[in-house]
Amino acid sequence: MMQRSVFIKSAVALIALATVADALRTLQQATSGQDIRICMPAEDDATLLQRCNAAMALANDAEEGVSFSCIAGGSEEGCMRLVRDGGADLTKFGPSFAYTAKRDYGLEPIVSENYGGRVGKEYFSVAVVKKEFCTDGVSLSDLKGKNACHTGYRKTAGWNMPVGYLVDSGVMSVKNSERGVNTDAESVADFFSNVCAPRVTSDGPTTSGTAWEPLCTGCGGDCTEDSPYYDYPGTIRGLNDGVCDVAFTKHDTAPQVARDGSAPEAWSTLALDDLRLLCPLGGCAAVTDFQRCNFAGVPSQAFVGDVSLQRTPEGAKVKEALVNAGKNPRFLEAAADIGEAEGFILTANTKSLDAVDGSFLDYFGTETNAAFRGIETMDAALETSETSSSSGLSGGAIAGIVIGVAVAVASLPVLQGW
Repeated sequence: MMQRSVFIKSAVALIALATVADALRTLQQATSGQDIRICMPAEDDATLLQRCNAAMALANDAEEGVSFSCIAGGSEEGCMRLVRDGGADLTKFGPSFAYTAKRDYGLEPIVSENYGGRVGKEYFSVAVVKKEFCTDGVSLSDLKGKNACHTGYRKTAGWNMPVGYLVDSGVMSVKNSERGVNTDAESVADFFSNVCAPRVTSDGPTTSGTAWEPLCTGCGGDCTEDSPYYDYPGTIRGLNDGVCDVAFTKHDTAPQVARDGSAPEAWSTLALDDLRLLCPLGGCAAVTDFQRCNFAGVPSQAFVGDVSLQRTPEGAKVKEALVNAGKNPRFLEAAADIGEAEGFILTANTKSLDAVDGSFLDYFGTETNAAFRGIETMDAALETSETSSSSGLSGGAIAGIVIGVAVAVASLPVLQGW
C-alpha cells in the first residue's frame, strides 16, 4: 500500500513538472516572437550562411518581436519551393525571378529596395552605345546586323525589357523556325550579327534549358555566368573591348564603371563622354539622361513571401522590422552582396527599404508586366508552332498561328490581383 502511494505521488509530481515545462515553453514561444527564415538562393555553404546570419541579425527587432535567420535553398527555384511549402518565410529576388515566383508559386513582394535620388524604387533599362554610333537620324532600326551584349538571357534590364520593346515596336521580327529553341532567342540571334547573352535558365534559351551557340558568338568562348561579359558591368566591358556595338543594361552601370565613373573598373578605357544612350524613340542622349531615354522603368529587387505576410498583423511586423533595418547603415553595408548569390541579401546601391502594400501589379508596373507577358507570348507561339509542325502544317499556316497566338495572349486581361 505504501509503495502504491509513493508511486501515485511520484506520478502526480511528474505530471506537474511536465505541465510546468509545457507552460514555460508556451511562455517562451509567446515572448520570443517570430523567427523569419530567409532563403538564400545558393548552396549550403557554411561561410555564406554565417555571413547571411550575421547580416540579418542586424535586422532583428525586439520591439516588433521579429528575428531573422538564413537557410540555403540551393537555387532561386529551390527558394520559391521552400517558401511555398513552409520551409522558409522569405527570399529576395530581382524582378525576373519575382515574376516567376508570383506566376508559378503565388508568392508576393513584401519589402522592396529603394535606391534613393531620382530613381527610388525602380531602375531603368537602357541601350548604351559609343558616341560615334550616334549619327543624325539614328534609331533602334540601325542596330540590325550589329553586335549586342545583354546582361544575360532573360534577365530583366538586359533582355526582357529591350527584347520585348524591339518586338512590340516592330523593329525586331519574330522568328521561330528552329525546333527546340525559344522564340525570343531565335529572334535576337536573327536580328543581330553576334550576340553575347550568357547563362541558361530552366526555360532556355533552348526548350530543354541548355545553352544555344548563336547567343554566345560574342562571348569570347565563355557563355556562362563566369563570362567577363556577363551581367551589368560585363555589357559595358563588351563595348570597351569592341565585342559589341550596343550594351543592354541598367541606367547606372555606365556612370559607375566608365574610366571616370564613380566606381571605375580596371579594364575600363572608355570615359563617360565616350558613351551615349540610344533612345527608343530615336536619337541619343547623355548616359545621365536615363529618365528620358529608356525602355522602361524596372521594379527594384524585393523580399518575397507567402501572401499571408501581406495581410496579417504578423506580416506587418516583419515589414516594419525590415523597413527599420533599412535605416541602419551597418545593416545596409553588411547585407550588400554577401557572396555568390548576385544582389543577395541586398544590392550594393540600396539606400533604404520600403514596405510593399499594394498588388503585385502595383509593384511590378504595367510596362514591365507587358514586356514579360510579351516573352510568354512568344513562348506560347513556339509551343503552338512546334505542335503544328509535327502535324504537318505549312510554314505559312504556322506563321499565321504564331500571329494569332500573339494577338490572343496580348489581349488577355491581366490576372486578377496582378
